[in-house]
Amino acid sequence: MSSPLNQDILSAVIRNPLIVAPEMSVMDAIAAMGKTGSRAVLVVQQKGIEAEGIDLIGLLTQRDIIRLSSKGKPFEQLPIQQVMSHPVISIQESELTDIKTALSLFKEHSIRHLPVFEGDRIVGLLAQEALTEMLAQNVLQLESQLTRLSDQKVVSAPPLDNHDSQSRALLAAIPDMMFCVGADGVYRRFMTPNREIDVVPQDFDPVGKWMHDFLPTDLAQRQQSALEKALETGKLQVYEQEIQIGKELHYEEVRVIKSGEDEVLFMVRDITESKRSEIALKQSEETNRAFLTAIPDLLVRMDFAGNYRAMLAGNGLKVKLPQILVAQPNIYDMLPKTLAEERIRYAHQAIATGELQIYEQIIDIDGETQHEEVRIAALNNQEVLVMIRNITDRKIVELALKELNSSLETKIAERTLKLQISESQNRAIIEAIPDLLLRVKQDGTCIEYISPLIEPERFEQISLHLSEVLPPDLLQKQLDAIALAISTKELQVYEHQFGIGDRKIYEEVRIIDINAEEALVIVRDISDRKHAESQLKKATEQLKISHDQLAKSVINLQRSNALLVAEQEASFDGVLVIDEHRKVVTYNQKLLNLWKTSPGLIAKGDDRELVNSILNQLIHPSEFLEKVEYLYNHPKEISHDEIGLIDGRFFERYSAPIYWSNDSYGRVWFFRDISERKQFEAQLLTINKQLAVSNKELTRANQLKDEFLSTMSHELRTPLNAILGMTEGLKEEVFGALNPKQIKALTAIDNSGNHLLNLIVDMLDFANIVAGKLTLNLASTNIQQLCNNCQQLVQASANLRQIQLTSNIQSHLPNLEIDSHRIQQVLINLLSNAIKFTPEGGSIFMEVSIYKDLSPDITSSWLRFTITDNGIGIAPDNMSALFQPFTQLDGALNRQYEGTGLGLAIVKKLVELHGGRVSVISTVEVGSCFMFDLPLSDDFELLSAPESSPQQQSSQNQEVNPSPLLLLAEDNEGNIATISAYLEAKGYRVIIARDGQEAIALARINHPNLILMDIQMPVMDGLEATKQIRLDPILASIPIIALTALAMAGDRQKCIDAGVNEYISKPIKLSTLSQKIQAFLTS
Repeated sequence: MSSPLNQDILSAVIRNPLIVAPEMSVMDAIAAMGKTGSRAVLVVQQKGIEAEGIDLIGLLTQRDIIRLSSKGKPFEQLPIQQVMSHPVISIQESELTDIKTALSLFKEHSIRHLPVFEGDRIVGLLAQEALTEMLAQNVLQLESQLTRLSDQKVVSAPPLDNHDSQSRALLAAIPDMMFCVGADGVYRRFMTPNREIDVVPQDFDPVGKWMHDFLPTDLAQRQQSALEKALETGKLQVYEQEIQIGKELHYEEVRVIKSGEDEVLFMVRDITESKRSEIALKQSEETNRAFLTAIPDLLVRMDFAGNYRAMLAGNGLKVKLPQILVAQPNIYDMLPKTLAEERIRYAHQAIATGELQIYEQIIDIDGETQHEEVRIAALNNQEVLVMIRNITDRKIVELALKELNSSLETKIAERTLKLQISESQNRAIIEAIPDLLLRVKQDGTCIEYISPLIEPERFEQISLHLSEVLPPDLLQKQLDAIALAISTKELQVYEHQFGIGDRKIYEEVRIIDINAEEALVIVRDISDRKHAESQLKKATEQLKISHDQLAKSVINLQRSNALLVAEQEASFDGVLVIDEHRKVVTYNQKLLNLWKTSPGLIAKGDDRELVNSILNQLIHPSEFLEKVEYLYNHPKEISHDEIGLIDGRFFERYSAPIYWSNDSYGRVWFFRDISERKQFEAQLLTINKQLAVSNKELTRANQLKDEFLSTMSHELRTPLNAILGMTEGLKEEVFGALNPKQIKALTAIDNSGNHLLNLIVDMLDFANIVAGKLTLNLASTNIQQLCNNCQQLVQASANLRQIQLTSNIQSHLPNLEIDSHRIQQVLINLLSNAIKFTPEGGSIFMEVSIYKDLSPDITSSWLRFTITDNGIGIAPDNMSALFQPFTQLDGALNRQYEGTGLGLAIVKKLVELHGGRVSVISTVEVGSCFMFDLPLSDDFELLSAPESSPQQQSSQNQEVNPSPLLLLAEDNEGNIATISAYLEAKGYRVIIARDGQEAIALARINHPNLILMDIQMPVMDGLEATKQIRLDPILASIPIIALTALAMAGDRQKCIDAGVNEYISKPIKLSTLSQKIQAFLTS
């Protein structure tokens, strides 16, 4: 048979729970919960297309909302599906026959709400809090049961008739053991012979035996005493006795009555079960009374008419009592009439509907206002259980939150929603949370417990010491409180905290004594309340910060307004602001000046009067008025146009709406005088027309220029061809023998003719480049072969001037996609210029290698061509004009060195057409270094060396890997001739510098493999030149051998300190010098 508590579990199910769709926002769900009073919502969705019905996919509770709010999540656009708890644990209604089933689910899954299904249909929601309410109602029912048990009376046995068969049958059915004993204590007969005698062996017959012979002494003495009193008084004697049968303790009730002058009748009944129940009920009563004493609520059992049947006041709750307190007062004696009538009405409703009734009331007690929450549940069809809780502190917190929200709303509108959510969170935090109850001994041994997650209707046995669950500091504090509660019999209340992982848990502990050795410990999780207090503190601090920020904002707004007024007056525009009712809000003086309007007219504030006053100033007043009306009828439109005035002025008009929080508050107008701009535009239009005519004439002139150049090329080349052809025939003596004077004259004619032909080619190339008509014929080109061809073409010119022309071409260079003819033209031009401007006996060096540009943004690869000479050099002031067409740097040069001044300009244009770049480094009287770079692709590959004969390889090595380059710095011509001739005979290339400054310049241009440095030279000596070279990071590693006539002590060390690598004193032994050079070059 199930308990009433199990039978009533279905009444705790909340029917028709709040159900929402997963797309609903959290804010809308909060609003729905507020309207329906629900503490949780069920999230469902439709099943698939072929199936019918809905699926439960999630659950969202007030505790979830509090948790989300603490994380600062915005609720307006947050779908409930993203934050709901899932999957959801549920139960079938048919399984709700035992409260233990539901509680085990709550504990196993750590949940507080359990959806209830009937098949596939959601029929309700069971909350853990509802089960706690049922347990509270059961407390008074247990007390009533104990009272009824104590009032039960045992019916006396009927008189015995040994001769009546019917009486014997009745006696046989009676479970008691009945026997007669004489006044002397000797057993005479048994009325129920089939009963077993507990304390004697089964084969022992006590009839005729004295009770002291076989009964335990204490039992025999009790029987003897009762026998004597029954015989003496003639009244029924009743007592209870305990007997030990095996390992079990049994309880018996003994009744003794006089049945004759010297005889009594004993009736013995086994009351072990009822006694054990009585002990258990008494123990339960003690525990429940301790529990009720610790509960802070007032509990009242009241009947249908309002009479109090029982009342238990919680600790710390003030109760309004009548002046004269009767045993069972009526509600009208306890409460004011309005509150009493309201209580009666809710009580009747609870009995009629069987549903829990909850409401709040305000009562004045001893001059203090107390807010109370009243819960009324029906006990039966005549009585209700009333639970009254003091919620004044909660109301104070709610009022504080409400005032806080109100203050924030007036100061910062955008924080209204957050504070409203914060208020609901704090209200939810204050709600009561189920407690953990422990029955413990004074030494900390736990005997029984009730967990809110495991069968809260009864205590569970436990064998545990508090030291197993509490750290040392909390253990000692709780043991001290238990001892104090038992010794003082007063409720002990304190709080403690501890950590679980990274989370802090706050608990309130209440301890009340049960008896002299035991106490009841009630533990309540107050983490949420502590969190709410912390949130309130933070919100208060935030309010102060917001208030300070608002004050700063007001000051800034005032400053901005002042600046706006100043800017408005300083503006070049006329400014007019109109509100949504077409009234003038503000304007500036510039507006009055532009429209020649009096301040009195605009001060009237009527926009229509202002418009009428300016219409007669306009060329097209109707269009102006239509535009104004259109913009006022379309408040979101932005307008920008121009208007003309009769007096010849032009205004630029701009108008835009004024918005605040998506609402239109009027329109702003800007007027700017653009009369001067209009004049400039008219002038510009005239100039553009003139330029169009000029461009047409210029195009015609360019066309005539091209035709002229074409004609001149043809007209000049034709006679020049005859001149050069005739000269060539004469020089070959086709027309007869020539004398030396004639040959010299023909050579001059041939040179002049070829020079004129080159000038014509340069002019035509430059004209084609400028006109964009030059087309590159790109093809894969071998760089080694291209450079060798160029060197061969200019070698004869270099030989005529006794100029040494050398080259260093990096091996295995990749082929380039270039116009080989144009790049050859570039190289020949640069080589020819180097030959032209290098004195006789000088040197020219051509080098080609791969160069990587390591810029911060990008790394690129180039093929660099370098032409270095030791010619006349170029002054820094002339560098900017170097690549300008038809320009030579000095008129004297123009007379000394023939040319058009187009060569370098053509070089620069041709290299740039290939995507390359040109640069130059030069020092006057030292020489110049011209460089141009052509881009390489990112994935270029070096060419592999082709197989060739040893003879070919030797020839190629001589071309590709030229002999080492030596720089000889020497001012004595005899030494120069001797040393250079010897070194060149050894296979070295030699360049000459005649002072230290020239040595530095040539080293920077040519990068020699080794330097021979004379110490005593004009302009700059060898020691200073060495020091300067060592300061240049590019030249610092070049070996330097000092050649000097200084042979005094310390001279060698001076040279070493200056940075030379070796010291050789004059006179020099050339074989020793050669060995030193070879040693440095091979190391």
